[in-house]
Amino acid sequence: AAAESMAGLGLDGGAADDDDGQEDPSPSSADAVLLGAFLTALLSLKSSAGESFPMALSAFYGSHVIPNRPPGSTIDLKKTSFKKFGPFVKHAADMDIVTLASKCNGDLVLSAADYSHPMLREHQQKLDGEGVDYSTRATAEAAGAAPAGRTKIVPLHSVPKKIAAALDLDAADVSAAHATSEERRGSGFLTAAEVRAVLDKYVATHGLDAGGGRVQLDPPLTDACYRLTKKEKAAAGAPARLPTHVTRKDLATRFTARTDPAHAVVRQGNAVLFLRKGTPPPVSVEVRKRTNKKFVTFVRGLEDYGADAAAVAA
Repeated sequence: AAAESMAGLGLDGGAADDDDGQEDPSPSSADAVLLGAFLTALLSLKSSAGESFPMALSAFYGSHVIPNRPPGSTIDLKKTSFKKFGPFVKHAADMDIVTLASKCNGDLVLSAADYSHPMLREHQQKLDGEGVDYSTRATAEAAGAAPAGRTKIVPLHSVPKKIAAALDLDAADVSAAHATSEERRGSGFLTAAEVRAVLDKYVATHGLDAGGGRVQLDPPLTDACYRLTKKEKAAAGAPARLPTHVTRKDLATRFTARTDPAHAVVRQGNAVLFLRKGTPPPVSVEVRKRTNKKFVTFVRGLEDYGADAAAVAA
């Protein structure tokens, strides 16, 4: 079948079985969920392809792929063999399912889909047989027919490997292995509360609670949180005296400040659209005067939050 040419997947939303009928333990099941949602998303844009493309990959994933995942399923990119959406789409482009183009800043956009491709034709036949209305399924949420709720940015943190090693922190705690969100499990992206929990566990394990809301610092914790960097030393001028006892609040603030920033883009209902390192990218709004009494508003950066620029403009 044509679908087998892409990562050995079938189009039934699951992995192909081994000859002995046992479930395949490989990431192919997660690949199949992603592939099915990807193909359905493309089909939902078939009638408006001329207006919809080109489209940023982030907007396509957030506004079309995620809403088209099979009912009751989730898309966990880290569990797929591709790990990220970009490599998956590049593979689809290598298969000639879609065409990619580069923007002036180097970002890839989805510029076209080949609706005569065997994989898309087979998937369309499958959905038609199931009576799925794929023509509106992906776009309904963006258009407001099935409101997805507001999108919000959740600040996250990543504990640097150097600090984790120096404090001998639990690998499961640092990797967010017990996160409530399936998408964050094992990602290394922690909420502020989870960062504090990691710190509290270290304090309790090493008997550093000094009572009265204060903590006695041991050498590794002092180095991790209070040892000045070269820039801080240069700014301070004179050598700084390192503390031996601090309040829990101050320690938590210092420890969190030493983590690396990250963030999640979450849609209401706790659907995680993106997990990224660094601070959230900016959205810029610019109003330009074109002719007398006519102004044009330019908004850039919405695609980074899964927003369909065309839908917003409409």
